[in-house]
Amino acid sequence: MAQSTLDDFAGALRVPQNDKCGKVKRQKATKRLQACGSLSLGAFAEAARRSDDSACVIVVTLSWRHVNEHCADRVIVANESSGAAFDLAPFKKCRKGEVQQHRASIGRNEVCGIVGESGSGSCGVGNTIADLLRESVHNFVAVTDGSAHGHIYARLAVGVALHFLKLRRCASVTCKRVAAPKDAGCVELLARVKRCRSVDAMRECACTYYDEHLAYLH
Repeated sequence: MAQSTLDDFAGALRVPQNDKCGKVKRQKATKRLQACGSLSLGAFAEAARRSDDSACVIVVTLSWRHVNEHCADRVIVANESSGAAFDLAPFKKCRKGEVQQHRASIGRNEVCGIVGESGSGSCGVGNTIADLLRESVHNFVAVTDGSAHGHIYARLAVGVALHFLKLRRCASVTCKRVAAPKDAGCVELLARVKRCRSVDAMRECACTYYDEHLAYLH
């Protein structure tokens, strides 16, 4: 596949509009890949269809409890490396007076399910997302988890997917800057993965990081 520019491949069609002064202005492009939650998914789908008449909105969910997404053309329930469907959701905040338990926010099967695991047959959610973006320039992918905004696990999966694309020399498919996950463990995991120069190195790095730094908290 010929490599396209960032605007052609990662963005969406920009439709000129007239402002009150009669000047033509361009509509802001919709990102083709975005971390979403239950509250932002509908807006993403609407924006995608406004910017591209042929848009296909695909939801990749990290929670089997959130599959009835009527705004999507297709819903994919991601699996952990064990083969079980993802069921990720942030911890509930402690009530006043309760003690916050120190534990990992994500398990090993979930980490390896997002990045993939060499030798297990699990290609990883990040790899799946990358394939969907390469499949068609009309595919708009929303990654969701069991939260209202997708600020933790959805952002982690999006960050991993973007690095898969970079390693495939498809950096043009990337969207604009993606915010970091709002979880210290996921931030460090993503930072280490992004330093890797190969897919196998990514997967080994992710699993090793979990075993050495997060396993005892889980």
